[in-house]
Amino acid sequence: MLSRSLRTACSNKGYKTFSLAKSYPTKSTSRLLSTGTADAKSVDSKNVLKFNKATNENTKSEVSGQKTKGDFQNKNQFISTLYDSLETDYTEFSPLFEKVQQAFLKASPRDRGRSFFSMIPLGNALLTRILDIKKKTNNDVPTSILFKEIVSLLIENKLIHVSHFNRYIRELIAEKKYLNALTIWIENVNYFKDTPQAFVSKINNSGISKEYNLLGLSLYLLSLIENNEKKVDPEFIKLIFGDKPSCSLSNFQYFVDGLTLPSEDAQTIVSLYSTYTSDLFDINSSESLKGIRVASVDGKVVHLENTINKNLLAYNGREAQIKPSTIAHYMEYSNNCKLYSRSIELWKFASLNKIELTVEIWNQLLSSFASSAIVDSRNKVESVWKLLNESVRPNSQSYSIYVKYLLKNKEIGRVEEIINDLKKNQPKLFDNSLKCAMIEFLLLSDKTTESLQLFKIYQQSETFVPTIEIYNKLLSKLITEKNFDDAQKLLDELMSKKYENISPDIATWTTIIDFLLKTSARSNLTKDEILDKILSIIKTMESHNIKFNSVALITVANNLLRNRQTSDLGFSILQSMESSNVKLNAVGYSGIITAFTSVGDMTNSLYYYDKALKNGIKPTAFLYNSILKGYSRSPNIPETKKFMEGIKALAEANPHNMKLLPNKYTFYYLLSQGVALKDRDFVHDVLKELSETNTELGSSLPTILKSLKESGYNIPESLAQKIQ
Repeated sequence: MLSRSLRTACSNKGYKTFSLAKSYPTKSTSRLLSTGTADAKSVDSKNVLKFNKATNENTKSEVSGQKTKGDFQNKNQFISTLYDSLETDYTEFSPLFEKVQQAFLKASPRDRGRSFFSMIPLGNALLTRILDIKKKTNNDVPTSILFKEIVSLLIENKLIHVSHFNRYIRELIAEKKYLNALTIWIENVNYFKDTPQAFVSKINNSGISKEYNLLGLSLYLLSLIENNEKKVDPEFIKLIFGDKPSCSLSNFQYFVDGLTLPSEDAQTIVSLYSTYTSDLFDINSSESLKGIRVASVDGKVVHLENTINKNLLAYNGREAQIKPSTIAHYMEYSNNCKLYSRSIELWKFASLNKIELTVEIWNQLLSSFASSAIVDSRNKVESVWKLLNESVRPNSQSYSIYVKYLLKNKEIGRVEEIINDLKKNQPKLFDNSLKCAMIEFLLLSDKTTESLQLFKIYQQSETFVPTIEIYNKLLSKLITEKNFDDAQKLLDELMSKKYENISPDIATWTTIIDFLLKTSARSNLTKDEILDKILSIIKTMESHNIKFNSVALITVANNLLRNRQTSDLGFSILQSMESSNVKLNAVGYSGIITAFTSVGDMTNSLYYYDKALKNGIKPTAFLYNSILKGYSRSPNIPETKKFMEGIKALAEANPHNMKLLPNKYTFYYLLSQGVALKDRDFVHDVLKELSETNTELGSSLPTILKSLKESGYNIPESLAQKIQ
């Protein structure tokens, strides 16, 4: 079973537990546990976790069903003695506590000092043994009191890990000992600040993890309930988060959803924090505006919309206090996410509430209509352009938006007319943006030579700073026309850091790869030689202190992987980046894993999966589904069950990570494998798990479910209704 907090989180989100893997000890599981990612609450009490010190990258810890103390007898008598204490069949708590206490008392400073990582699974196994004894004896002593016997020793000896700490705190919360839990949290703040290895997740600048701060906030608010207080002390919140802003209400709500709390208490602390954040909220603050920008950049469209709505609602009746720059900011990032109708609504909101309609607001309205695919967009854009000119004085951004719209619609004559008028009557408005638009205008007119000449003329001015977009368009056009010499010169110039703050983006790398592939055909370059050229470009960028956009190159490499003719090159790029210690993201690792699974190489797939986790990639269904997809192509149900046991361990250690929950692809790959091997028991287990969730079925799952039904499988009623 999954941990109680995850069950609560799943329940709150409409999910139930995902426990397909039932009792399959596995190397994958132990690897996850050995890095502090397992809660170990579900480990069988008779199973002993054996962890060998890795001598190389491929040495793995193992989970064994039998006692394996040889390594620890030779290396660490303290740990070996504690493992011995787990083997007795206890009928009461005292003998266990006495053995553990004696082990700590007799341990040498050297053994204790090198026991931290071994103590992660061992400490959890000791807590689990307490639960076993309690269940066997029907003892009604509160679990928190029993856990304290072990936890106190771990704290005293500086061996406590966040997984032990969280289990203890969860029991205190379940027993509604909120103030006691808060006291323990406060007492251990400094320890966790000084012990970054005690955390599963990344630590923040204050030295502790975000989850630890959120736990402290939750316990503080719960203590107010216990003390019948209703006023939040801002100074205490500041003590928890330091100089950094406290978390958003949505993040706090998300965290609270994962705690085992009575619904009334959960609602109360969320309400208390909501009131606290509302009193402090400043819609015009840089922090508030940053949240909108980050949501837009990250592509979190729903979150962006919800945040804008929530922020405006918070100023209901105080609309006059909202600055025009804030409305323009909201409109800009709505446009960036292609929420054009929302941007137009924001203009209406500003107009209705008598917020000054500045040129920045008008520009965003113009951009909304210029970018959206609506009926009669030409007339609407012209109407807005006319209103803009009547209401405010257009600036260079106004002209840039309008000219780009005209270029998109190939109204070349109108563009030429505007450009000439600006040069003659308002030369100051003819800035870099409009100069780039002029170059684009020539490119669209198929005047590549003239556009390159004009680009070089503009470059003679020290004030001219082109955009990466215009570099991309020039490069692409030159390559298309096979003008490789000029393309190479332009590329060399880009790599030489002629301009500050310009670095290749996804489009640039796509163009560079296209350029290298086309020139390689002419020069008969091999895949390795092309790769050498790419790496040479990266080194050149580094030598000129140009920020290397690894995400862009990773994205391009993954696109190459999807094409059979270029898949080898895509894989080589990712593998070279990885071996050169360039930090890959989840997309990059998924690409490498998929490259191996596509040829049935599960050994290397699992190696890179483990390496992704080791290198700080957060485990998600997106990542582990790449492994399950491999198993669906190369069916191996025992190994799949072992792998899913590892996912269960990760879920227990990260009860607030809802991205770990299985999705429609997870179940599709599992069912596909069961069908391929005609393993009816496995298929039934997967169907049972699927029926207990609210997973969106998508388009593929209903097809396989109907096929199973026709083949005589018993489809659970909740699923049968969805495929009728």
